[in-house]
Amino acid sequence: MKTPRTISWSFAAGRFFDLWMVVHFLTGVTGGLSNVHFELTIPWLVAIGVGMMILWEGLEILAGVRESAENRLIDVFVGVAGIGVALGLAALLTPDAERLAFLIVLGLNVAGGVLGWLASRRRKR
Repeated sequence: MKTPRTISWSFAAGRFFDLWMVVHFLTGVTGGLSNVHFELTIPWLVAIGVGMMILWEGLEILAGVRESAENRLIDVFVGVAGIGVALGLAALLTPDAERLAFLIVLGLNVAGGVLGWLASRRRKR
């Protein structure tokens, strides 16, 4: 694998930043805000979130997604930061507002994932 650019302002892999990191961050926020439905303790929520992010990176490796090790590690940290932001936000919101925030962030997360997927399809053509 050739060395990726240090920073990519697109969905093309960057060594330390690319637009996929925004999607990973939104995934963490979505996961954190989903706790309004699950009511897990904070340690359990974080443990499950970290586990799922590590599992996702493992699945990317199995699927042949080429990223630098730094990028994979930063993806996990960015997702965990998203959980932290979500927990801070949730502490300020009513349960109804938290549900609305969850839906909004979920929509942004899905939109980002679709845009990234479409960009990867265009690159492969």
